Order: sequence, then C-alpha cells, then structure tokens
Amino acid sequence: MTQPAGLGDLSYVRLVALSDTPPAVVQYHGLIVGLRPADLADMGSGPENPGTLAGVFGHSRPVQGPPSEDGLTIAAEWVMTPPIPAAVVEAFRVIPGPEGWQVNASRNAYRNIGQALILTHGLPAVEVLDALRSLYGAAVTEAIARRAAGYPIS
Repeated sequence: MTQPAGLGDLSYVRLVALSDTPPAVVQYHGLIVGLRPADLADMGSGPENPGTLAGVFGHSRPVQGPPSEDGLTIAAEWVMTPPIPAAVVEAFRVIPGPEGWQVNASRNAYRNIGQALILTHGLPAVEVLDALRSLYGAAVTEAIARRAAGYPIS
C-alpha cells in the first residue's frame, strides 16, 4: 500500500467491537486506520482513560488480533466502548443508596449534569461520578442541617 507524500510514517490501528460497543459503531469492527505516531500516543490509553478516534469513543489496547493485515503492521487496537461505562452507570444508580433514586426529577438533574460533563466537556466518567457523589452528600447534609434548625428545605 502506498501513502500520499508528506504523511510520513503511519501507525495502524484496528477498530474492535465488544459486547458493550454501541450499535451505531459496531459496523466499524475490523476497520484499520492509519495515524501519525504522535496521534497514537495521544489516544485514550485504557478503560480508565478513554478518548475518541475519528469521533468513535473508546480506548486503545495492545494488539490481541492478528499482528498484521493486508501488509500493514497493526500497532494497537481501538476498543469501541460506550462513553459512559456500565460500571459507572450502575454506581450512579445507587448514589442515594441501594434502593436507587426515588425522585425521577432528582435523578435526571444529576444525570444531565454528569452526561454534559462527560460527553460535552470530556471529563473522565469516574471523576464525574465522584463529583456527583460529593455533591449529593453535601446536599443531603445541608438538608438535614436545615431541617434540624427548623429552616425550610428549598
């Protein structure tokens, strides 16, 4: 395979779909993308440090499939994942306690803020979850103190 002049050496990445890959991107499974080595170094480095590759959320991992394909040496694989891992979604569900959220409007307010921080601002899902837990705990503490002091909870 020849490449256009001026691109320099490329590193090749194979996109990989797993069981939790969003349906909208499963079609890219097996696609090989050429990247500049510097771009490869800036990609998400694992499940705890995800990123995007051409708009597809996920993280890189060492090659687990064939090490070469169509004469190209595969430098890494891009595991296509949902932007918010299932473990984070489950941990969010029980922020108020094991019974989960009792008030849909409360859950939706926290969820919307969390999703915006993750999807729009690119903050790591685990860090956003920790921040939401802290905010929830602070709100509960404030409500308890206000009730004890005889103030309205607003």
